[in-house]
Amino acid sequence: MKKFSVLAAGLLLAASAQAALIEGSLSFSGFLDDTPGAGSTSVVAGLTSIDVNPAALAGSPTGVFAAGPATAYDFSIAFTPFTVFETGGFTFNVLAVDSVLGETPLDCTAAGTGFLCDDTLVIDFTGLVSGAGYETAVFNGSFSAQGVCASNDGLTCAGPSSASYSASIVATGEPGNLVPEPGTLLLGGLGLAGAALVSRRKA
Repeated sequence: MKKFSVLAAGLLLAASAQAALIEGSLSFSGFLDDTPGAGSTSVVAGLTSIDVNPAALAGSPTGVFAAGPATAYDFSIAFTPFTVFETGGFTFNVLAVDSVLGETPLDCTAAGTGFLCDDTLVIDFTGLVSGAGYETAVFNGSFSAQGVCASNDGLTCAGPSSASYSASIVATGEPGNLVPEPGTLLLGGLGLAGAALVSRRKA
């Protein structure tokens, strides 16, 4: 009976144990693919679907994160959830786009015989970051894209354009998986059942 009591207590402790929290910050940078060509009046301003180059870099790490290569994924502002980045064993899933913080239309300044034009897009989002051995946590992020093209008239792109982006993410350490995992439920159930059985035998 004593052995069974110890087993039940161990199961309860296992059920209540939590993995390490994900806390820290990280930045990402890279380029956009398939940007508009000649005749376009914008490069990134007004975009709702973001076509990113998969190759990205993660930098400026704090907390549990590390600098290194990253994978970026295409996403649509209008459709959530979506995976935005993966790096160092961590996956960042956006649950909500909070707001489009800013858009600047194509702005051109004289550059030699023509014009150099640029525009911007900035959005805020929130989501969950997960990693093996860690408890899924909430993160807040910001994504900023800048487009560039050459122009003959100062109003439209005269040829191919290009665009780059930077993103910053802060994992708060606040748990994000509020629904217990099936394994946790099973351990908890076994522990409670064992405790009830021991109680009945003592009575």
